[in-house]
Amino acid sequence: MAKFNSMLRNIDLALNFIVAFTTSASVASWVIWKDLHVLWIAIVGAAQFVVATKPFYPYLRDQKRMVELQLLHNRFSFDYENLWRKSAEDAENAKIEFDKLRETHFKLFEHFQDVNVLEIERWRASARKERNAYLKINYEITI
Repeated sequence: MAKFNSMLRNIDLALNFIVAFTTSASVASWVIWKDLHVLWIAIVGAAQFVVATKPFYPYLRDQKRMVELQLLHNRFSFDYENLWRKSAEDAENAKIEFDKLRETHFKLFEHFQDVNVLEIERWRASARKERNAYLKINYEITI
């Protein structure tokens, strides 16, 4: 998810740069309006198209909520990891805490059901590889 958020930030930055460039270029090309009016129309049209359509790009629209989702996911990962450590000492209470944590987890994640997440198999494979290495190093678990 971090790679996806990074990609979205880069796309957003690129679109903002295009708008800034085309806006300043449209003002600068006003001077050549008489000679190259097609160029001026194209520059202004491109800027207006990006400005008008940017709010409707699903992944860019959801970027802020994606960051929230990523932070929430990290928090729950930390909570589950702590619960794993506690379970060795007190399995009975760990089971109760696990059920409560899982219920809270599902309630909070329902809020993010409409967030568009791009599925890229290369990223999923990379995430699985990182997870497996983490589990092997920290818990001697092999998946």
